[in-house]
Amino acid sequence: MSFILDAIKKSERERNRSREPDLHSLQDSAPRYGAVNRHSTGSRLLMLFIAIAILLLGFAWLGP
Repeated sequence: MSFILDAIKKSERERNRSREPDLHSLQDSAPRYGAVNRHSTGSRLLMLFIAIAILLLGFAWLGP
């Protein structure tokens, strides 16, 4: 039984290789969003700091 399943899987892989790329193949090769590297975390923190600074300056300018 496992020989048959292995043969089916191999045939499916070979058929997929001979196909032209489509939407699903491009989606599978896209980077995963769960993987956060150090650079993007630093960028997010910088943007958060800038947003808080703008809010504080706005409140100070419009304050009582």
